[in-house]
Amino acid sequence: MKPKIIIFVVVLALLAGLLWWSGSNKPGTDKANTPAAGMSGMMGQMTEIKGTTLPTVSKITITAQDTDGKEFPAVELGSGEVKPLSGTPYSVRFTEFYTHWVWDRKPVNMSFEEQNPAVKVEVLQDGKLQYSAWGFKNMPFFRMGHHAPSAGVETQKQLAFTLVNYEGLKLPAGAGGRG
Repeated sequence: MKPKIIIFVVVLALLAGLLWWSGSNKPGTDKANTPAAGMSGMMGQMTEIKGTTLPTVSKITITAQDTDGKEFPAVELGSGEVKPLSGTPYSVRFTEFYTHWVWDRKPVNMSFEEQNPAVKVEVLQDGKLQYSAWGFKNMPFFRMGHHAPSAGVETQKQLAFTLVNYEGLKLPAGAGGRG
């Protein structure tokens, strides 16, 4: 009977040791980049390193598409500029630029590397904000249907945007790279 108890205790100790070892910070292991850590772990690490200051651009070019697939002429916008979107009753402006856009219950700039450039586009009618949408360089006319629209604007009627180009990228102080 004693050998069975000893074997049980040894196996239990080995399992506990393996469990502890798998959760520890081993050299060369980045827990934040493991699938089990999920996006929240990566976001926490990114915020520690990068802070909350976004990069900026001096000028962007976007194009829009309606839900029927009709594309509208490209619009070039400077920072803070509001311009009409030809063929629509709307005007547009951009308010945020991300070099590496990711979603973690809110938009986050994961890094200052140009991995997933995105811009937040505000759609205005008669000077009033109707809704905002994201324009991605790598995902043309991506529609984010799970986000709630502004009051009175149906999600299925919203325009989708593509970030065609951007110029004058400036990274926050201390970010390194170009800036």
